[in-house]
Amino acid sequence: MDLNLLQANINHCARAQDLLFQSMAQWSIHVAVVAEPYRVPSGDNWVGDTDGVVAMTSRSIVGSPAFVNVGRGRGYVSAFIDDVMVVGVYFSPSKSLADFEQFLAEVGVLISRRRSGRVLVAGDLNAKSVAWGCPTTNPRGRELEEWATASGLTVLNRGSVNTCVRQQGNVEEVEGEVARLGVAMSHVCDGAMRRVHSVPSKRAVYWWSEELTLLRRSCVAARRQYTRCRRRRRRKLMEEERLYSLYRDAVRLLRTAIGVAKDLA
Repeated sequence: MDLNLLQANINHCARAQDLLFQSMAQWSIHVAVVAEPYRVPSGDNWVGDTDGVVAMTSRSIVGSPAFVNVGRGRGYVSAFIDDVMVVGVYFSPSKSLADFEQFLAEVGVLISRRRSGRVLVAGDLNAKSVAWGCPTTNPRGRELEEWATASGLTVLNRGSVNTCVRQQGNVEEVEGEVARLGVAMSHVCDGAMRRVHSVPSKRAVYWWSEELTLLRRSCVAARRQYTRCRRRRRRKLMEEERLYSLYRDAVRLLRTAIGVAKDLA
């Protein structure tokens, strides 16, 4: 069985973290790199950085890969999974370019000490570059490009789909990330990691229900309608407002339903 890895930013949202667990079960994801987690629970299947802004988690089932030789710092956490070093990273957009350069230097030192020749860096660095599908390149993006080249890393990001579904902001919703990154990261890990023994097929967390499945589909459909409307060449602001309102209503219904389901489980 292939070792599948997912990366997502959940913006410190409790319900987004709940959806992450369900998505991992549904998509047979073994390991997730989580930027801005709601919380980092104690346990062998969670490892986090020193600031609580990035973590890695594996599914709590028999056969899930173990985290070995864990390393952590401010904004980064690393662990060996099989013979591959996986590094989860997050860097705030509000920090300076000088701080970003120092951060990359620290992560670079961590990578240089690896005992394996294979390493995978995943996370949210809030850096833009045409090299990974952004329409423009900013100073942080140029710095990251140079750092990756100097570190012997290859950029694996592909595509230019905007994952932001808020009117003003840069929040990546878990549902969008699962659809866009689930398959891509699976292919990445196919080439980077050895195969592991199969794990029991469990497609849902214990509190999930058919009602939640339908509500999530409605939420995804509303998000797609809104994002398609925003991509039109001739934008209609009133229609955008209406669709965004419908999307937010769908999100609230799903969040409420998840809370009720967990309380009753």
